[in-house]
Amino acid sequence: MKKTIKNILRILGWIVLGIIFILILASVLIQTRPVKNKLANIAENQSSRFLQGDLTIGKIDGTFFTGISIEDILLTYEGDTLLFVDELSAKYNLWPIITGKIEIPEARIKQPYIYLKQYPDSTWNFDKIIKPIPEKKDTVEKTGGANLNFPDFSLTNGKIKISALDTVIPNLVDSINTQLSFQLSEDEMTSEISEFSLHTRQPDFRINQLELLLNQKPDYFELKNFYLKTAKNQIKGTASYQTENPRKGEANLEAEPIHLEEFEYFIPEFRIPAKPGLDLKTRINGDSVMVTINLKDQEQQIELVAHSSNLADYLFNNSDEPLDYHLDGELKQVILGEWIGNPEIDYLINGDISASGKGIEPADATIVVKANLNETVVEKQRLKELLIDLELNRGNLRGLVRGDGEFGWFEVQPQITDILENPVYTATLETRKLNLAQLLGNDTLSSNLNLIATIDGENFEPEKIDAHTIVKMSDSRFQKIELDTLFTEANYSDENIIIDSLLLKTQTASVNAAGNYNLEGKSDIHLLAEFNGTEEFSTYIPVDSLNTSGKLEARLRGQKDSLHLIADVALNESQYKEIILQKLNFNAEGQIAGKDTTFTADLLVRSFVNGDMTLDSIHAQVEGNLDSMVLDANLANEELNTSITTGFVPGDELKLIINKWEINYKNQEWALQQPPAIVKIDSVNYEVENFRLATNPSDSAQVIEAEGKITRQGEENFKLKIANIDISKIIET
Repeated sequence: MKKTIKNILRILGWIVLGIIFILILASVLIQTRPVKNKLANIAENQSSRFLQGDLTIGKIDGTFFTGISIEDILLTYEGDTLLFVDELSAKYNLWPIITGKIEIPEARIKQPYIYLKQYPDSTWNFDKIIKPIPEKKDTVEKTGGANLNFPDFSLTNGKIKISALDTVIPNLVDSINTQLSFQLSEDEMTSEISEFSLHTRQPDFRINQLELLLNQKPDYFELKNFYLKTAKNQIKGTASYQTENPRKGEANLEAEPIHLEEFEYFIPEFRIPAKPGLDLKTRINGDSVMVTINLKDQEQQIELVAHSSNLADYLFNNSDEPLDYHLDGELKQVILGEWIGNPEIDYLINGDISASGKGIEPADATIVVKANLNETVVEKQRLKELLIDLELNRGNLRGLVRGDGEFGWFEVQPQITDILENPVYTATLETRKLNLAQLLGNDTLSSNLNLIATIDGENFEPEKIDAHTIVKMSDSRFQKIELDTLFTEANYSDENIIIDSLLLKTQTASVNAAGNYNLEGKSDIHLLAEFNGTEEFSTYIPVDSLNTSGKLEARLRGQKDSLHLIADVALNESQYKEIILQKLNFNAEGQIAGKDTTFTADLLVRSFVNGDMTLDSIHAQVEGNLDSMVLDANLANEELNTSITTGFVPGDELKLIINKWEINYKNQEWALQQPPAIVKIDSVNYEVENFRLATNPSDSAQVIEAEGKITRQGEENFKLKIANIDISKIIET
């Protein structure tokens, strides 16, 4: 893009300077209209020497001695208008040229139009129209730089149409207006922009005003009266820099409350609700650099002071001396959520931070970071203490993070040696009466945690980690679960998690686990849980009013792509609302192998009571895979004995294939005739095929038949037949 802009300026320069040069020469000889037109034709023809496109000039006017005016300058290429200028005019003084000075007291460009098009290979149309120019060795000795003086240059109502591959580049830039002056001598350059404005479309962005005064000498640079105003933001600044020893410089930048939403299209990931005012000061004295930043949004304030004694030497002289630096910061009433773009984080930060170090390469640097945020408020809970102390010393890290407040107390102490090459680490986490709900602002995490956890290990790459961890917890609570004891010891090595022991005891449950889980090889984990009540775990059980006790035993073994699971559940007398059962045994076994997963399960319930209904037993067996399964079930009591065999085919349409259904009720024998009966269910349709339940195959038998479709959309066609039913036998007691 920079190359394209450079080419555009080069083309404009060639057009303007070439035309001026030709016309200045011609003006000495002739002032007639026919010759003016002839000169325009000559300029058009000469342009073909360096341009692929076609250049036409509508009209040339002026005295040629004091000024010219060129109208309707048109440059086309492959049928596209690349450049059009409604009028280009200049007033000049020819006599100073003799002494090497170029003076143009007034220059005007009116309504310029530029069309930029980017091709699939990322090149632009202006890159293609410039013909290569052979390089010539300059054999003429240079006598010095030219003196240029443009005290009054203006451009009005400019427009740039852009067809780019990158959507960040606007489709159109219009309302381009500028007023500037420019002076250049052998040892000084001065430029002043008194007016500059533009408006971009898709994305929409506006510069209402840009002003500045720039002065540059061989050893000195100065920017004064810098002022930028956009639709929502204003920035003011000054800067100066002296290159010769002693090196000196300063920069000042002030901004009214910054509305970053104005730049969301260009940096969509950078969204913060805060609208701080900015005061930035930079000072350079020799090799020393100091930067002061003050951000303030109403009561919120961030003050940062950074200093380096050798930054200038490090940047400008490529010094081998390690960079040294120091940062001090103060935060007052900072609402963290407003500065990181997440208003839901209710943290109010107060306190001091500091960082100092030498060197920037982690292997050689020494860096100390400290923070004391004792007045911070987390989720409306004021902290008594929040201390951070971290030190990186030539690839070795140690640290301390401690917090104390109404949410409880915690402390973390990490230590890592050789962090870059072969890290060896140890870390300790200790908590006392820690309430995660208050700390994280999530009421569902109500807790009272008292634990000590340690980890020791080597390396951080998953395939190379060798680590050992121990977690101890007592007299704690998480949600409704009262944790009397939690102890676990585990190792991780060669991508294998080894649980030496896991013991959990609550008021109503105990859990033991041991074994290993290997990410690549063989795994074998055994779990045993005994419980006497479910009230503690009601948060995780999707039913209310469940009273039960029992035991769960499970084992998982095999490799990750073929795991064998065995689970046994035994419940003692249990009650759920009006449902009471004396005993329940559930045994399941499965081979977990992706799409080839298979499973079997057996359920036995003794003495099932639901209101007035009593069943002596319920026995069900399931066998299948992810695509289909078969259920065999039997229910029995003194008057009823029924068994059914049904296939299930899951999917958007659930398909039930009833292969067997026998009912013995009060000595009446019912059976499914001419199986299978098929039931199909989807989101809008219920369809029954070949359902006939009867006491025998004869026409006089008691019978219930169903056939057809019930739908919530379209036409229904469903038939139900109930015939020869002996009501007296069914209702007799």
